[in-house]
Amino acid sequence: MAALYRKMKSTGGLCSGYFREQAEDDVKKQILEVRWSTHSPEQQAAEILKSLERNYDWLHWAVMVHPPVACWKEEASADGKEETEEQNSCPNLEHFISVFSEASNSNVVACHRDTPSSLDKARIHQLIVDLEWKIPNPPPEIYAAIEEDPGKARLYLANRMLKKLQEGLGTSVAIYVVPGKMEMKCNFPQASYYQYEYKHRLASGTVCIFG
Repeated sequence: MAALYRKMKSTGGLCSGYFREQAEDDVKKQILEVRWSTHSPEQQAAEILKSLERNYDWLHWAVMVHPPVACWKEEASADGKEETEEQNSCPNLEHFISVFSEASNSNVVACHRDTPSSLDKARIHQLIVDLEWKIPNPPPEIYAAIEEDPGKARLYLANRMLKKLQEGLGTSVAIYVVPGKMEMKCNFPQASYYQYEYKHRLASGTVCIFG
């Protein structure tokens, strides 16, 4: 299967799309099977990871479970030009599969890499810590909206953090940022992933980076 995947990856196009569709279907199927009422988000992530490991054992996987963020994006859409531009700082979707679970009202996001690379964790940590202190205040009109709704502060900070990390780390890594807490389980080598809960005076969030 690993050889088949590499062939699919090299040919691209329909084959690559087919793999993503199959993996997404597997995540959806596992979401239906997980006992959401009795499982914590951490357990949910672990169960889905086991399923992906069985079906795609030639890949490394990370499964992240967190509250939905679409509502924050919709609410922020009318807050001005800069906020709209920040929303366009989306993670590179090449390595991510995202599925919404109605059962738990949460997002399940899976990151896959075939050959993970080691990360410079000291540099990443310093970059994030610097961003915690150096992310500028939003324009007055956006700041007023943030004071009224903490959810918008979380969204603003998450998008700023994602954009700055993309600029600082480049395209060789997969970056995922959520405006709040997130549970993550993975089978990546210890040296090739980094998870950090950042704290800013306006809001907090979680960063996951995969090499």
